[in-house]
Amino acid sequence: MVSLKQEEASLRPRTLGSTMNLQQIKISKVESRSTKKKRNEEKKKEAETRHLGQPDQEERFFLQVGRLLYLTIARPDITYSVHNLSQFMSKPRKPHLDVAYKVLQYIKGSPGQGILLSSRSDLHLKAFTDADWASIVDTRRSTTEYRAMAVTVCKMTWILALLKDLEVDHPKPAMLFCDNQAPIYIGENPFFHERAKHIEADCHLVRDKVQDKVIRLFFTPTHSHLAGLLTKALSGQQLKALLSKMSTVNVHNTGSHLEGEYQSGTYQQGRKQINKEERNRRKEERS
Repeated sequence: MVSLKQEEASLRPRTLGSTMNLQQIKISKVESRSTKKKRNEEKKKEAETRHLGQPDQEERFFLQVGRLLYLTIARPDITYSVHNLSQFMSKPRKPHLDVAYKVLQYIKGSPGQGILLSSRSDLHLKAFTDADWASIVDTRRSTTEYRAMAVTVCKMTWILALLKDLEVDHPKPAMLFCDNQAPIYIGENPFFHERAKHIEADCHLVRDKVQDKVIRLFFTPTHSHLAGLLTKALSGQQLKALLSKMSTVNVHNTGSHLEGEYQSGTYQQGRKQINKEERNRRKEERS
């Protein structure tokens, strides 16, 4: 269950279903965990452990994962763990059930955590692309990043078209952040390289949107890349740092304030650059 808490200048989805899940799955006496899980704790498909032989254990695992998937709507901090667990629905093993319990323990430690939708924030579409899905090693990282960037551009174009249909004004270019300089250089360079011939379609797609000033490409360090929250197993410190940039607050803390809006130096510099170009464009139109 996901409810909303209306305040003077914000709207907070309240994940009251967190407590309900803990009660219905009958683990209300379990101790809470301060972090989601330790780095490299994720379970591999080839783990040499026995399957959950008892039907009630499998049913318990299915129930937990199903409820956790629903909670990811307002809890981005558990998205990676839950989606990783959902890959083992056909033949769950004992370690997978243990990890599911650990996720529930983490939720019990922060039942009021949720996304803050502030009415004071201006509408500016931002996206973060990262090809390091589930820490998969790829020797062609720049190529993989560029393909991921092209997919993200398609999704951003669809969202911009949706905003236009809803008559929502979005005059500024959308901001696309990437933690690799190579695909950004390819996307901003109007000249085509033979080495990028195998991703020619992706190159033309991203470059056209950049030249049309529909999107702008920006570099952001890996440690502050918000996409890492959804694609990697992070330590507790890294998790808290990224959550503080995603407008996530604890609704049980009455003194909490807006912490999101991705207030990094890279983001602020990009905003200033876009605003400056917008002012110059208006001056040219007047003249």
